[in-house]
Amino acid sequence: MGVSRSRFTTVAIDCRVLRIALVEFFGTLSLISSGAPPSQPFPHEGGRLFILVKAAMRDFLVFFDSRYPVQMNEHVFEENPRALIGWRLLGLLYDLWPALALWMLVGALFVLGYTLAGHGASDNIAPFSATQIASWIACWLVTGAYAVLSWRRGGQTLGMRPWRLKVVAADGKAPSWRALCVRYAMATVSLSLGGLGFWWAWVDRDRLTWHDRVSGTRMLRLPKL
Repeated sequence: MGVSRSRFTTVAIDCRVLRIALVEFFGTLSLISSGAPPSQPFPHEGGRLFILVKAAMRDFLVFFDSRYPVQMNEHVFEENPRALIGWRLLGLLYDLWPALALWMLVGALFVLGYTLAGHGASDNIAPFSATQIASWIACWLVTGAYAVLSWRRGGQTLGMRPWRLKVVAADGKAPSWRALCVRYAMATVSLSLGGLGFWWAWVDRDRLTWHDRVSGTRMLRLPKL
């Protein structure tokens, strides 16, 4: 069932209005913090922090607007509603279990290698040692392999399937290996910053997260069969 273009146009306009309102909000705070009267265009020392935040926010918006390289396929855009933040988080929650299984496997291999290297069976890997850091990196790489391979083969990880979520390229086709690797790397940044890259979708004009925009991919929620 199709969705009218006017609905999506309204959403896009609302997102732009919200973004403008946020920028102006920081500008107003800068005036208030400086104690400058409304007629004075440039606040004093007390408002510099908010001026910097306002400028950084504007530059951030321009950067992400310029990073999405391909016009979305109109058929995909209308037939498949965008995946909202709640669906993404549910998918992440379900994917936590296969990820934990992979981490346990990696940890077991590192413990085995640590023991075979001459350490006692009761010895633990020292916190923040080179071996432990290497195990963290290995866990990140193995998780990335699981995600990228799943996205490439069918657009879905195990955690995405129950919620009918699918990762596609900007034209609705299967993303490239490079795009999916970039997506995973940027999703790590999005998540590590308190999920900021995910919450960004609420103010983005196309409701895209950081990793959607930077990789040129997007997430769809498929209709029920």
